[in-house]
Amino acid sequence: MNKLYKYIFLGVLSLLVSNSFSQEYEDDAQLWLNLNLEKKLNDNFDVHFSHSSRISNNISEYRLGYGDIGVSYARNKNIKVMLDYVLRQRRNPDGSYSTRHRAYFAVILKKEISQFTFSYRYRFQGELRDVLTSEDGMIPRYYDRHKLSIKYELNKRYSVYVSEELYYPWYQAKNKGFDRSRSAIGLICKLSKRKSIEGNFTYRHELNAFNRTNRDFIYSLTYSYEF
Repeated sequence: MNKLYKYIFLGVLSLLVSNSFSQEYEDDAQLWLNLNLEKKLNDNFDVHFSHSSRISNNISEYRLGYGDIGVSYARNKNIKVMLDYVLRQRRNPDGSYSTRHRAYFAVILKKEISQFTFSYRYRFQGELRDVLTSEDGMIPRYYDRHKLSIKYELNKRYSVYVSEELYYPWYQAKNKGFDRSRSAIGLICKLSKRKSIEGNFTYRHELNAFNRTNRDFIYSLTYSYEF
């Protein structure tokens, strides 16, 4: 049975990393540095904070930073809900910064089978951009985000995973469906019971909603601490 799970894992991995090269693309390499903090309030509730710094333009220009704070409720080990607020600062081409306020609600479903953990996350988010400086600053942009992950526990210290996430915009007048995908592969190392570090490679692709052909190759490093 374990061999069957490994074959499934490798098959999904092959699907996630395979892409068509029949089109012309605008490519960019990026580096994301992340910090996650989580405080357990009791067996069901926690509060959490995360910060991310993103360097783009072939890892030469600081492009975006954000802070995310929220609360989670875990009904059991298989069902979890989250409610978060995010403050984002994104650098414009002229060197100024765009301020963005985002809030989201998420539901996470998990199922453990042997050394595998399968999870699905549904997230609904709304965002306001440049509220005081833009004519459309009070018009929210809504998204559905669907993320499927498969994690395999190599041993008590190391785990590997693959994931696929799709974005569905609700604010476009002529929506053509999903407009962005993220395919990822990563390694998690538990430094202790409360500390971990994660390395990740993500392929991000703009899809047909805006007729874009942008591709981002993202390398990220995340430090997580529970207290």
